[in-house]
Amino acid sequence: MLIRGKNKRERQIAIYLSKILTGKKNVEVGSLFGIKGPSVSGAIKAIEGRLDRDRKLKKEIEGLRERLIINE
Repeated sequence: MLIRGKNKRERQIAIYLSKILTGKKNVEVGSLFGIKGPSVSGAIKAIEGRLDRDRKLKKEIEGLRERLIINE
């Protein structure tokens, strides 16, 4: 589990990928990270808000997503 307050960006990315790759409800994803559903929604919105303007972040997430899908 990623610790709260540390590596916030990485934690948000992990939450985002967990949600989009599994299709689980926010509450289910939140239980994996020790947070509630609304916090999952906030993390997802934070990442989605940056994806349009941060090419480096978008490329990083796409790379992580591909590696995770390949390793299924």
